[in-house]
Amino acid sequence: MADNGDILIPYPLEILTDRLALRSPAFSHAEPLCEAVVESFSELHPWMPWAQEEPSVEKTAENIRKAIDEFKAQTAIRIHVFDRKTGQIVGSSGYPRVDLAVPNVEIGYWIRTSRTRRGICRETVRALTRYAMETLRVQRVEIRCDNDNERSWRVAERVGFTLEGILRRNCLDCRGRPRNTRVYSMLPDEWATKQQ
Repeated sequence: MADNGDILIPYPLEILTDRLALRSPAFSHAEPLCEAVVESFSELHPWMPWAQEEPSVEKTAENIRKAIDEFKAQTAIRIHVFDRKTGQIVGSSGYPRVDLAVPNVEIGYWIRTSRTRRGICRETVRALTRYAMETLRVQRVEIRCDNDNERSWRVAERVGFTLEGILRRNCLDCRGRPRNTRVYSMLPDEWATKQQ
């Protein structure tokens, strides 16, 4: 949270792009979000610590309650990604790490299996980077991902993030094995240049 205690990211939040509506979590999202996770479970399971067992609607609702609390406390900002045309939840993203004292944020993301390879993830990351840079006025946006998760780190590269380095064996993966983590960043001057 910011030093003065002000809430800098309003709840509820909605960010619109050409195709997408990025919305803060709500209990009404529990059933469609659960459906998206179940559909995508085999792709999420190797990479996401929270996807180690298939969720129920009840567990998803509990998780949403926690996400709402974190959102309001400004410690982590989850965003559910909707297709504006169909109303379908197509994934989830947000700022899993927030330090508004610096300020800086990290972006995380996943897209449901049936909607991958359509540029939805890139559109989401661009929108959240724009919001962080232009509204929150952060000094840094970061993306971290497992070095073995090429589809994830390719998104960071396609949006124009800079690979700062690979942290070797800095944490454990979902199977409890040491993993290498790619660290990407975007700074305000770099973002401004990419918008010209």
